[in-house]
Amino acid sequence: MERILDLIKKYKKSLSYIAVSLVTAGIETIIGLLVLNLLGYNEVVSNTAGIIVGSLIHYLLVTRKVFDKSVGYKTVLIYISTFFLGVLIQDTVVGFASSFLKKMIDTNLSYVISKFCSLAVSFVINYHIRKFLYSKVE
Repeated sequence: MERILDLIKKYKKSLSYIAVSLVTAGIETIIGLLVLNLLGYNEVVSNTAGIIVGSLIHYLLVTRKVFDKSVGYKTVLIYISTFFLGVLIQDTVVGFASSFLKKMIDTNLSYVISKFCSLAVSFVINYHIRKFLYSKVE
């Protein structure tokens, strides 16, 4: 049990980042599905709408709770620059994956599967970039 607690302490930031990301991923996915089904936009537009709302929540929680930084112009600049990278990654994966999957399964399921694939790729890349850049902020 002590070993598990030591591992949790060692990886607290990573685990916190994962927890915040999972919550905001759920929010992004729900918003994307609402835009897709209620407004009739395509998967990429719906995904982008979800990302924008989810990212605002994610920024506030990650900056304060994970990286222990105050919300300021440096952290905003870091987050916005990596945000655009994340949007590019996610929309590219969603666009390609949903186009492929829609041929085999319905649109909602293809969107959800492609969304989670895009989140996994974006998560790994942005976490490491943000961790590095936030470590440079005083």
